[in-house]
Amino acid sequence: MRRWLWWTLLVPTLAVCGADSPTAPSPARDPKPAPALRVIQLATYDGFGQAVHPDVAVTPAGWGAARFHLVVTPYPFGATQYENPSVYEGNDPVSWSVNAEETNPIARPSAGHLSDPALVFVPESNELWMYYRQAADSNRIWLTRSSDGVRWGTPSVVAIVPNHALISPSVVERAPGTWEMWSVNGGISGCNGASTVVERRTSRDGITWTPPSRVDVPVPISGHSVWHIAVTWIPVERQYWAVFNVKAAGTCATSAVFLATSPDGVKWRTAGAPLLVRGVIPEFQDIVYRACMSYDPVTDVVHFWFSGARRVGSSYAWSIATLSRSRGTAIPQRVAPYVPIPSSVHLIAVPVEPGDVADGPRSP
Repeated sequence: MRRWLWWTLLVPTLAVCGADSPTAPSPARDPKPAPALRVIQLATYDGFGQAVHPDVAVTPAGWGAARFHLVVTPYPFGATQYENPSVYEGNDPVSWSVNAEETNPIARPSAGHLSDPALVFVPESNELWMYYRQAADSNRIWLTRSSDGVRWGTPSVVAIVPNHALISPSVVERAPGTWEMWSVNGGISGCNGASTVVERRTSRDGITWTPPSRVDVPVPISGHSVWHIAVTWIPVERQYWAVFNVKAAGTCATSAVFLATSPDGVKWRTAGAPLLVRGVIPEFQDIVYRACMSYDPVTDVVHFWFSGARRVGSSYAWSIATLSRSRGTAIPQRVAPYVPIPSSVHLIAVPVEPGDVADGPRSP
């Protein structure tokens, strides 16, 4: 049981272990304690210390001043004007600082707002690459590069699509010349839309990308679809792992994060129970949002980073937290059953002003 119970450990008892569910194991009867999320403290350039959209890359020893590199977008109380990619470094999953020679944010928009950054370390060029999204009259994906994690080159556009059609790009370089990008197509309505689809692109150089093809990422909650996705290649498993939050129709105040696996990046198998649901810690009381992960082959540990929010008056306060688990306890041996989130854990309707192009929840 312990090999797959992990999928229910972070979920409040009411969410997955109802008294009338004979197939769901009860944490109260299992002596294994639930793992603790550790909230990350970040000094953001805007001074509020709130952030969303984490992504992490791990670089070889001796590259740059630290091995772990984190990018986020500050999002104080849903203010999109601060949502600009900001970079931090550290030597563990919890403690992060801004390099003394670096100034955040890394980029600012000429129009609209920025979001959804993604980091990739490229061994052939010995560089850290950052992709990020500009949402204005269209979606543009920008690429900037760094040889030290501190100084970033002039960004260039690598993709242009209609607005909401390329949300949360996640890029993996499996081998030299073998690049893949997964993203979410939110249709014409984005956050307010009824559903989304996950798409995959390929590239030989990480710059020129093929047209997208649709991939099937099953969502265990009826009436929900993928909102933000982050994909990682796990060499020892010879699998892709994806973490994604799920939205209901008409809102992107997402309530759960799931994990899926795939041998080819096209056909996915999703664990039936959520990896995380809102309410697991006070900082994530009302929303759990974009997540990411990194696998350490030396320690055989999977590190997760989650973003989420709690309501403060008429706004949301955003936080990021991390969790580390051994690979053996992170992979289910069978898909655990999912018990729907009870009605007491309500969905939040998030109004978006006419003409607003934001793709994240701003106010309850």
